[in-house]
Amino acid sequence: MKQFFPSRIFLVGFIASGKTTLGKNLSSHLNYKFIDTDEEIEKKENMVLSELIKKKGERYFRKIEWEFIKKLKEEERVVVALSSGAGASESIMDFIKKEGVVIYLNLKWDSIVKRIEGKKQLLPNNLKIEDLFKIYILRNKIYQKAHIVVNFYGYEDLFEIVKRIERLIKEIYL
Repeated sequence: MKQFFPSRIFLVGFIASGKTTLGKNLSSHLNYKFIDTDEEIEKKENMVLSELIKKKGERYFRKIEWEFIKKLKEEERVVVALSSGAGASESIMDFIKKEGVVIYLNLKWDSIVKRIEGKKQLLPNNLKIEDLFKIYILRNKIYQKAHIVVNFYGYEDLFEIVKRIERLIKEIYL
């Protein structure tokens, strides 16, 4: 058993699963830095992701996203929220599992739908919910490879989820 708390914590999960919100709260609780890969890429490229993908293509976005993620191994004491697509990439999943602890925020499908319906801009490329469900099923297989899977419904207390994540990490690392 390892005798240290991980220096890098990676959060993966589907669209609207709470990676950014939980990540900010977890990083604050642990006194870690917080990085949202989507936000960092938007800053670097000086445009929102939907615009970036529309102008330069998803392939370009995934390329710079992968380059950014590889640089994260230089970071210490950091919680990283990855895009839903990054966390569903086999090569990225393999990489982040070597570089830190990976936590899958498994928000139940019904709760994801409610969140997306409340914020239509979360629905990529104007996909229908049925099409998004197919993507959810495919990505779930890769997300399940995370070190820790945190199942929740979206109505739980945020601090309770943060404490549960901390406890699960300690069970593995301390």
